[in-house]
Amino acid sequence: MVVAGVDVGRVRDPSAVVRLADDGTILSAQRVKLGESLRSNVSTIVHLALGASLVAVDATGVGSPVAEALAARGVRVLPVVFTAQSKLGLMQDLTQALPMMRVAPDCPGADDLREELSRVTATPTRRGLK
Repeated sequence: MVVAGVDVGRVRDPSAVVRLADDGTILSAQRVKLGESLRSNVSTIVHLALGASLVAVDATGVGSPVAEALAARGVRVLPVVFTAQSKLGLMQDLTQALPMMRVAPDCPGADDLREELSRVTATPTRRGLK
C-alpha cells in the first residue's frame, strides 16, 4: 500500500507531495512549481499522488479547496486541519522519526527533502508553534 501526503502552497512555498510505502520508506518527495494556477496545481498533485490508496492533504487555508478538488476527482482524501497542538505533535513525531528515515534509492526529490528537513525548526509562541 502506498500513501501520500500533500502540503499545499501557492505564493511563498511550493506545494509538495511525498509518497510513502507501507513500511514507511519514502518513495518520492516532489515539489510543484511556484506560480501555477490552482487548477494546474491540483492536476500536478493528482499526477504525483497516482497509485496512492490514501492522500492526506493539509486542508488548512488554501489546502481546503485542493482537498475538495482531489476528492471530486475520485482520490481518497484525508483532509488534515492543523492546530497549534497538532503541529506540536507533528514536530515531536518528526524529531523521533528523522534518525530512522528510510529513503528509496531511486527516490525523486530525496536530496531536496533531506536539505529541507535539516532546516526544520519549531519556535514556541503564545499561540502555538511557528
